[in-house]
Amino acid sequence: MPDIDVTAQQAEAPPPRPGLSAWLYLALCVIAVGHVFWEPEGWRIFTVALAALFLILEFNRTTVLQRAVGYGLGASGLLLAAQANLFLPVLLDGIASSLKFLLVFFAVAWMQVPAKTSPTLMSARQFVLDQPAGRRFLILGYAAHILGAFLNLAALTLLSDMVARPKDRQLKDRLAVALMVGFTSASAWSPFYVSVTVVLAALPGLKWVDIALPGLAMGFLVVAVTALIDRLFVRGARPRPAPGPRVENANWRKLSMLLGALMISVIALETIYHLSIPVVLGLLAPPFAVIWLFISLGRRHEARGLPRRVVSSLPNLRGEALIFIGANMFGTGVSRVLDPEAVAGLLNIAAWPDLAKPLALAMFIIVIAGIGLHPVVLVILVGTVLPPEVFGMPPVVMALVMLGTWGLSTTSSPFSGTTLVVARLTGENSFRLAWRRAPLYTLTGGLVVAVVATAYWKLGSP
Repeated sequence: MPDIDVTAQQAEAPPPRPGLSAWLYLALCVIAVGHVFWEPEGWRIFTVALAALFLILEFNRTTVLQRAVGYGLGASGLLLAAQANLFLPVLLDGIASSLKFLLVFFAVAWMQVPAKTSPTLMSARQFVLDQPAGRRFLILGYAAHILGAFLNLAALTLLSDMVARPKDRQLKDRLAVALMVGFTSASAWSPFYVSVTVVLAALPGLKWVDIALPGLAMGFLVVAVTALIDRLFVRGARPRPAPGPRVENANWRKLSMLLGALMISVIALETIYHLSIPVVLGLLAPPFAVIWLFISLGRRHEARGLPRRVVSSLPNLRGEALIFIGANMFGTGVSRVLDPEAVAGLLNIAAWPDLAKPLALAMFIIVIAGIGLHPVVLVILVGTVLPPEVFGMPPVVMALVMLGTWGLSTTSSPFSGTTLVVARLTGENSFRLAWRRAPLYTLTGGLVVAVVATAYWKLGSP
């Protein structure tokens, strides 16, 4: 999702006045939270009207690619629905069920603002930038993973200087891949990534706590293995690196306590009150962002201006809103038309060995996403056409494969938001990053995902 550019100087300026599109997006988020507790008759029709008006107002501001993907997916889903005489139900259900995705983007927008002015994050950034040769790939990967888990694309902006600095083309490409793999691998577990919302929606019955710990282990392992692959096959043997900066130089205490409290609150609300992750994030992100900004800067007027600044930025989410609404209508339409049993029979899945299923699914998602298909479409399509009971795989194992390969698939795609952002920040070509430099790392990461998911299936208790 787009980053919200808030510098120290901008924090002093009066927040911009929200426009109609901003209030429409905010209204959709309020409905997304409110309908959990109250569902008045006709709320879906009202939601469709608000979403349609938002997309119409922002039509000219979305890119040609976003319009082609979003409206193409939506039209395809509605066309399938029309053939089955289900046009109106698919339209209403598709847009209504896409509200949870808009709510995740809304929550992340709140967290990105204080991230721009946090002294602790600036110290962490400097710690990463000061790493010597031999440690940069691994440290950058883990820094992008940990910071991205809470800050989303703000982490890419904070760490992009490390990729932009080198003059050597191979080093620049290696660090760009380290940044992308580290950042995207957090999609295997972080509730602030929309991947978690999409996968949990595609596999009803699972909760975030079911996949959080194995997803976290999977994400950390992907970063470690890709760093090892880089050391053995790309970077090669080098002299022993010089000592780097001491981690004690960065004061992590306040930030760790705040983000730890946020994660504990997420777990508590999901498990005790049985709220979905998007609703939990929508409720928690605004007050936590205000508290974080106040702790970081100690200025009350900046914390007071934060809500207006965030609401004003909501129209910047137009592209994400369009693509996810379109993908959700496509998935809803497909689910009403295709018969999963028939698809499974066509692929002869019953004859596949269990050990081959996670690997086949992981490689399918990475390769197909590499040619430009957004992972949200693949996850919705697989969850609809080949649900776990048809694919012959426990739901939590399928979820781990989808989550683990979600980020890797965006790294392998030259059209993904992550690759385009890194290409823009570093001055590199997105096709070169995705198709020439990334495949060794992403395919290796996909193998790690399949192995971890299989081990959890056969050795754990999913």
